[in-house]
Amino acid sequence: MKVLITPRGFANYGLDQVERMKSKGLEVHYNATGKAYTHEEFKALSKDADAIIVGVDKMDREMMEGCPNLKAVCKFGVGTDNIDLDYAKERNIHVGRCVGSNSRSVAEHVLSMMFMEAKNLYTSVRDVKQHGWNKPTGREIYGKKLGIIGFGMIGKYLAEYAYGCGMEVYAYDAFAIAEET
Repeated sequence: MKVLITPRGFANYGLDQVERMKSKGLEVHYNATGKAYTHEEFKALSKDADAIIVGVDKMDREMMEGCPNLKAVCKFGVGTDNIDLDYAKERNIHVGRCVGSNSRSVAEHVLSMMFMEAKNLYTSVRDVKQHGWNKPTGREIYGKKLGIIGFGMIGKYLAEYAYGCGMEVYAYDAFAIAEET
């Protein structure tokens, strides 16, 4: 059974899982290039795969039709908008996803963007690279109010980080939010 793993980040975080799969007798090919596969490379590598772990690669009808052995597709992440779910169901291809796999990373990224904006970091870095220094003033995020729309795992981590920075945190979700959160 052949497993193809396309996300370039898997080589940084999932090599122990590659070894685990190999120990179970699976043939595993993972992307160690540091770059996203081109559509042509992805197509060539996937044609005899039984299972594919994808990142942002497009798993549309055409791609799945080119994989006659395909039994499963797993998203290395959460969103499945790059996978033709209807066609996968029609072909009886199981689709999975890695819920929570990057929630902390996304929340950290959002927080870093908040700091970048508050401290004018983009402009400062650009100016310094051009041998200038305008000594821009920034704003503190301490005491600021943060509204979070969607209070799943990412929203909860972001709230925790923002609260740790002294921000007032307000959250909204279409589903009920537990009181202890």
